[in-house]
Amino acid sequence: MQIITPDQRPAKLNKANARDVAKARAALAMGEGGIYARSLSAIHRSSSAQQQREVEWAIAADGAQHLFARHPNTGALVAA
Repeated sequence: MQIITPDQRPAKLNKANARDVAKARAALAMGEGGIYARSLSAIHRSSSAQQQREVEWAIAADGAQHLFARHPNTGALVAA
């Protein structure tokens, strides 16, 4: 999966997405990787390109790239 690395940090998340990413990270901390992946893939699909890069950065920072894949036709981030 081609994804942003932590050293390529884009602009900050907007307030709503930052809240949703924090909730997803809480799920990951409780061992719920599936909830984390589904939540962040939904945020990714509904966001602007800039916000998508920030979500990908958050995934890379969490070391959770293995929970995601790219849709073969659209390139959208999906839970694996």
